[in-house]
Amino acid sequence: MQATKIIKTGIKIAVVIITLLAGFQSAHSNVAASSPETTTNLLDGITLDSSLSPEDVTYLATTLQLLRDQLPEWAQYVQDSKPFTLIVDTREGDKGREAIANCCDTQGRGTITLGHHLGYSVDANTPEAQQAMFIGTLIHELAHVRDQRAGRASKTSFKSCVTAEKSGLDKQLDVKRAMATLNLGYGYRQALDQQITSEAKALQSRELWDFYCGAFDK
Repeated sequence: MQATKIIKTGIKIAVVIITLLAGFQSAHSNVAASSPETTTNLLDGITLDSSLSPEDVTYLATTLQLLRDQLPEWAQYVQDSKPFTLIVDTREGDKGREAIANCCDTQGRGTITLGHHLGYSVDANTPEAQQAMFIGTLIHELAHVRDQRAGRASKTSFKSCVTAEKSGLDKQLDVKRAMATLNLGYGYRQALDQQITSEAKALQSRELWDFYCGAFDK
């Protein structure tokens, strides 16, 4: 009986994996396969903390490949933001934080701490939504890295906090709107439409700015 349960469980897991892989392959049918050399080049300038799993690294490389092949201007944005370090700290995710950016160390290297492993945001429920969410988050946090590196992101008041956060949120929307112009398939189109509408509306809400900047007096 126990053996039968194990076999059934294994079959269920295999079906889930095959389904996800099939959807992933379909969504990226026009993205060229990455060679080891290409992947290495894409990850050049990014320090991968030991908190990232091998699956995280693969997810990151695949995402950067998608940007390079489909949105080269945004791939260049990532390239121009290097060097930076990626860390996963699920304790930040437990506090409701998608990601945090800090810059810079003595070498000018920024750090992005993600609150969850790549592709596991609680705010997305499909593989396409997860990848759109990750791309938006990555670009958002890199905007903060670039601003901090250039001395543009000092948060000393509610107003300066809004200015700093709006820089990242605007870039997050910009890259998703750029993705929405591509023919990536229905799953991406549906996810992007939902995220873009929600995020554009949130930018106009008092609640969003109270969440980001409520620690400062207005």
